[in-house]
Amino acid sequence: MLAVFAGMGNELREEDVEREGYDIASPVEFSREHEVITRLALQLARGVSAKYFPGKPPYHQSELAFVLLHVMIGHVERRPVTVSRLSRTWGLSRATMLRWLSELVASGYVERVGNSYWLTEKTNSPSVQNVVAKNVNLIIAAAKELARTKVAKMNR
Repeated sequence: MLAVFAGMGNELREEDVEREGYDIASPVEFSREHEVITRLALQLARGVSAKYFPGKPPYHQSELAFVLLHVMIGHVERRPVTVSRLSRTWGLSRATMLRWLSELVASGYVERVGNSYWLTEKTNSPSVQNVVAKNVNLIIAAAKELARTKVAKMNR
């Protein structure tokens, strides 16, 4: 993969050219599809993270957003998440997961009921609904773009 870093040109390095199996001229299969899906994932992650956790570093916004998504799924399925279940899912210690869940509770979007975590009414606020509507529009636009691609035409 050819990466262009700030201050570096586009020229190939000798060690890249000589590396076995390296072919800069070889296109990535379904590159347009990869691009559309990747852009969508990043837009969704940024939108959710920035809305729910403004002011936190982006890496931590992402961590909290993914835990929040697990809480949302559990809430919608009426199978609320627990610290143990999230710890196993993420492969993290209970202490770390408790700390992150405490941040979610402090944000006002999640509440603890017994040993389970549920969404709060704050997730029904107009600003959250706007984020959801924007995400739906992003997904629809990406789906339309993907429908015009090589893969979609192959599957018809």
